[in-house]
Amino acid sequence: MTKEYLKELAKKGSEPARNGFTKARILFCNDADIEDILSLIPVFQKTEKKEKLLSFYSDFWLNYYYFLKSRPIDGYMKMNTIVEIIYSIYRIILQENEILFDCNRRLEQQVESVSEKAVELVRLGRKLEISQSIQDADRFVDKFMEITTYVPPKDLAVVLTRYSKDFQEWWRQLRPNIKEW
Repeated sequence: MTKEYLKELAKKGSEPARNGFTKARILFCNDADIEDILSLIPVFQKTEKKEKLLSFYSDFWLNYYYFLKSRPIDGYMKMNTIVEIIYSIYRIILQENEILFDCNRRLEQQVESVSEKAVELVRLGRKLEISQSIQDADRFVDKFMEITTYVPPKDLAVVLTRYSKDFQEWWRQLRPNIKEW
């Protein structure tokens, strides 16, 4: 790992990459700058919070209101839609609470650490994962709406445009893909 790599990570690293340095410590180094750089890495990026909230909300909105609720789907598409709904809601919860996203394996644990209401949200999310029913999706989303503080844009075009940018034009952005952002 080079000094340049650490500088880049501190400047524009994804949340999982940043989170990987949460408990990092220097065992041996003769470069005094490294300690200062290292302290900048596992930091929640408040300047990106608004944009990330919009991205995750747009992912939620299209998957829940369009793909799940207004289109007949089954099989892979239904499973993927449910996963996107759960994932995006969990990422919104982490953003609202300024918690760095660790990884998919610990995502539910991270959300549960937020509050008792978030524990209930994860319980409903697990039920939805198994059933993939619209009724369980509705219960999950209702619980999310009860606990979220996020206020989405009133203009739906902003939400839909963001979805297109994140999922169809992501390669044009100089930032990580939404799944790692």
